[in-house]
Amino acid sequence: MSVYSKLQSLLTAANGVTGESDTTLTEGVQHLANGFMQRTVRFYDYTGESLGSAPSASLASLPEPPVHSGLTFLGWSKSISAIQAFPGDVCVHARFKPTDGKTRIYMTLSGSSLSPTLYFSQDKANGLAIDWGDGSEPVRLSGTGVVNATHTYGSQGDYVITLTADADCTWSPGSGTTNTSQTFTGSYKTQVTAVEFGNGVNTIPKYALYGYSGLQRVLMPDGITWINAYSFYGCGAEHILIPDTVIGIDDVAFGWSGKLKSIVIPESVESIGGWIFKSCSNLENAIVNCSAAIINNELFSLVGIKLKSVTISDRVQSIGDGMFDSCRGLTRISTKARIYIHNCFNKCTGVESFELGGIGRAVTSMANTAFSNCTQNCSISVYTMPTYVTAIINNIRNSATNATIVVKASNDAVYNGVSYSAGDTIVTSNP
Repeated sequence: MSVYSKLQSLLTAANGVTGESDTTLTEGVQHLANGFMQRTVRFYDYTGESLGSAPSASLASLPEPPVHSGLTFLGWSKSISAIQAFPGDVCVHARFKPTDGKTRIYMTLSGSSLSPTLYFSQDKANGLAIDWGDGSEPVRLSGTGVVNATHTYGSQGDYVITLTADADCTWSPGSGTTNTSQTFTGSYKTQVTAVEFGNGVNTIPKYALYGYSGLQRVLMPDGITWINAYSFYGCGAEHILIPDTVIGIDDVAFGWSGKLKSIVIPESVESIGGWIFKSCSNLENAIVNCSAAIINNELFSLVGIKLKSVTISDRVQSIGDGMFDSCRGLTRISTKARIYIHNCFNKCTGVESFELGGIGRAVTSMANTAFSNCTQNCSISVYTMPTYVTAIINNIRNSATNATIVVKASNDAVYNGVSYSAGDTIVTSNP
């Protein structure tokens, strides 16, 4: 039985509590049911391509998966029951892996230099076979830790470099020490057009694909657990799908990726660094479904005017310093977080309405600079408890001089001798 069907059953039961319709109870249940009916599930390919959407509550079946040569479909990232139980809009992606378990790097050699050097680390000597894709014999390297191999091609052209890991070998691309320690360095890194990671890779190291401006698509299959700092910095992909096995994303992982259009941070992510999407000037929509309680500094700082939609998980408790700094394209921001740090909404001059906190989720801390440079006419609704009402109004008004501030009760409460139910408006402060 779907969530909506269960709610309808509850509605019927509510009508029969006293033998006649109980208006308050039935309206409450109907409101809850309608809320679930309005929730949307969106389906995506691993490339980020949209595959359509549907109302979550009435979803009867999952769509047919896309087909990719050389890749095996592993299933959708959520089942129908998980989609219908999710308390908000949800993104579901098609999960793939290379059919033969091999990693492939697609490269177009177009310059006069034809001798790229591949850097990687391996925990087993001779654990990784390199096929350069030009008919030459595959090679293996005897060392462990960071190793490298150089190959000279006979001509320009398109090549697929295939890396085959032994079953007992764990390896990772790049050397991960400085911003010149990518998987390929120099002009060669800009000539990589796609990467499909296969067996043996469980982390994306620091700087692994740093500056890969020609990168158009990347496949990270299940099993990758950590995306390290600067790993996709300045890359050229428009969509990057983060697998549900990733538990951590470090600082500036996708920063300054000027072509990135959409991103979904899955529920599995427990740790998020700062500046992850800073200056991703073409980012249009982002969904932060993570289980992390704290969002660190400047997650979307300087993204600019193209970011139109951000969804923040209800599990997030704290919005970090400058998280939405200069996100001028947003018209609405809604988050259930309790703590709002310095400059978190700085220069969000296009936002018409903010909704902060919620029923059962009292805002307890609001920096007096949270709304720096937000001088536009807007509405700011805050759910909190009586103890915090005065401080929150004063701190918001310190910057948002033209805002209408509506303070609502996060729980049943008494303020200045008056009783309020959760969700009731306690105070309205006009500009």
